[in-house]
Amino acid sequence: MSPDQKLVIVSFALMTMENIKKALSTALIILLVIMWVYSGISKYQEFERFGIELNRSPYLHQMSKSISYLLPLGELVLACLLIPARTRLVGLYLSLLLMVFFTAYIYAMLNYSYYISCGCMGLFEKLSWEAHLSLNVIVCILCILAILLHRSVLPSTTLHYEKAK
Repeated sequence: MSPDQKLVIVSFALMTMENIKKALSTALIILLVIMWVYSGISKYQEFERFGIELNRSPYLHQMSKSISYLLPLGELVLACLLIPARTRLVGLYLSLLLMVFFTAYIYAMLNYSYYISCGCMGLFEKLSWEAHLSLNVIVCILCILAILLHRSVLPSTTLHYEKAK
């Protein structure tokens, strides 16, 4: 096999790996957009009950009114940040941050609270607290993976275009 043929094979393998990274990154971003839109809309659809559940929380009751308005709006804004390429990385970091807060809240409720109250709506409210904690940890890991993939795909795409000039 000639050196040129080897170069073509290596280039093809690298291009394929880049395509896999891009596809996985896109799939994770779509998953997060769907999750944030569903979560935000579910809270607005059951707004009164959502506010009542927040008010029952031993940790959030003093801020429950503000949170009941801002959290669903914030989740929808996060979904919007994930769509355009130029705001996607910010959206991914903010998604991770919010998921870490949610995970810490659930952990605190499970381990330190005298009363367990959940402001989750829709399908998420059907989960047990332990399952919810596990799901949140998984989503945190997926956010980290999406950030790493997004950061690794963008520079290589930029370098590829610079080399093509």
